[in-house]
Amino acid sequence: MAKERTFASKMLTKADKIICPECEGVVEMVKVFDSVKSEKTDAFKFVGNMVQVCKCNEKEVYG
Repeated sequence: MAKERTFASKMLTKADKIICPECEGVVEMVKVFDSVKSEKTDAFKFVGNMVQVCKCNEKEVYG
C-alpha cells in the first residue's frame, strides 16, 4: 500500500530547526525579491534570493 504524502506530513518530518546563536530564536528561510533594471532593454526584471530571518535581522529584511 502506498504511503500518503501530504504537505502536513512533510512538515512534520522536517523537525530540524535552525537556532540563531545570538538571539536564541528560530531561523526562517524567506524568499526576497529585488527589481533589477536591464541596461540593454530598459526593462525591469525580478530576482529572488533566499534569506535567513530571525529576531536579530528581522527589521533589516522586512523594514
